[in-house]
Amino acid sequence: MEIARHGRAREPMALIENFARQPRALIDLARALPFAPVGPNYPGVRAHAPPRDGRGGADGFEAASGRHLRRGAAALQGGVLLLPADGAAGDAQPDPESLPHFDGLGRTCIAALHHLSAAESGGAAFFRHRSTGTETVDPANYPACNAAVNAEIHRLGPPKPGYIPGDTPLYEQIAFCPARFNRLMIYRGNTIHSAQVAPDTPLTDDPATGRFSINTFLWWPKA
Repeated sequence: MEIARHGRAREPMALIENFARQPRALIDLARALPFAPVGPNYPGVRAHAPPRDGRGGADGFEAASGRHLRRGAAALQGGVLLLPADGAAGDAQPDPESLPHFDGLGRTCIAALHHLSAAESGGAAFFRHRSTGTETVDPANYPACNAAVNAEIHRLGPPKPGYIPGDTPLYEQIAFCPARFNRLMIYRGNTIHSAQVAPDTPLTDDPATGRFSINTFLWWPKA
């Protein structure tokens, strides 16, 4: 496991290579799940991970990860509580993110992203909002940052459709983590981030050939 840091605050991110012992088995499980669109805020289709049956799934995620996941979470904040995992696969006609996002306010949430796509050549990028300098969002800085972004979009116009390629007029890219097969990324959910998807990435609804990951949110009780 490696701890990488980025931004002015040196925000930590844990990277664990070769995370699952049988990653192909997880892909086989995912191919039997009923993937479906979840709305305009997610660019693709999603399915809930199955219950633990000896091969993994939402209930078995923490047990399967063992000490490595706990070490990675502890590097960010300490003990965690587990929320259900989702399996996510890219749609053939996605509605990509044209602005970066964050998963929640404050430091109580961390995201665990398990890459399971052999075809993907993109990854995850982290950003700083230029005019406010915001890299992580909390209840104190959210109102000003949100107002600034809305004002800038009103003045400059909406961003072009498509996945964020890097620096934009509103955001500066401060870090990039490549997607690698069977790599687990653990980072705080309040960091401003976005998927970066290469134009040649196959976008299908088949987890065996498309852009596929298992996404899990973990929480600790105190900020």
